[in-house]
Amino acid sequence: MSDTKTNKVVTKSKSGEKEKTSKICISCGKVIKGQFVRALGEVYHLDCFRCIDCDEVCVSKFFPYKEDGITRPLCETDYFRRLDLICAKCGGALRGPHINALNKKYHLDHFTCTM
Repeated sequence: MSDTKTNKVVTKSKSGEKEKTSKICISCGKVIKGQFVRALGEVYHLDCFRCIDCDEVCVSKFFPYKEDGITRPLCETDYFRRLDLICAKCGGALRGPHINALNKKYHLDHFTCTM
């Protein structure tokens, strides 16, 4: 028996005495065995918790992004890319002070004179 409100499957033994509850991955819909991620109010297989932009697993660091009423994960790079906060030299996220020059953005130590 499946409970769509809690993403769990309840199975009963033949005698009907014991109940076992299994978690269901919100992404793939399969039963979760072993390690899992509990995030954004749902549960996922480790491999199913992926950035909505690049499809890379983002278990270790993610940013919630709400779109069309659904909250999904973004990896750090894609989160900062959507905010237009990526360094033009290294491609890394601009988390702090940065320089805006020539219609581009740079980490402070990445903006250098090339003449």
